[in-house]
Amino acid sequence: MLLNYGDTIVRAIVLRDVCSAGLHHHNRSSTCCFADDLMEPFRAIVGRKVVDFVADGEILDQLSRFVRQFILEPRTASQTFIGEKHNLFEISMRTASSLINVFEGKAQVLTLSEV
Repeated sequence: MLLNYGDTIVRAIVLRDVCSAGLHHHNRSSTCCFADDLMEPFRAIVGRKVVDFVADGEILDQLSRFVRQFILEPRTASQTFIGEKHNLFEISMRTASSLINVFEGKAQVLTLSEV
């Protein structure tokens, strides 16, 4: 439940930036293909928060406000991206821009976060 909640939020952040960049694409099985692919490196961020939560001995009987805040803390926490610290919102936007650069031939490699 915690992983699903965190992944849903990360997917929404990435989907917003993918659509803003004009990269929205879908097929029969998913309306968010690019977002689903681009969010994969960020799953580790959510996973680490869930492991920390469980390791602290927290008991989960519902998705309380405290739990949601704890799991979503990485949205605004600094992560390393191209040697600099940025929050998840900025990294997602820069990842979408990097994908555009690859598609336009301005870059050969997609730049991803060091999670």
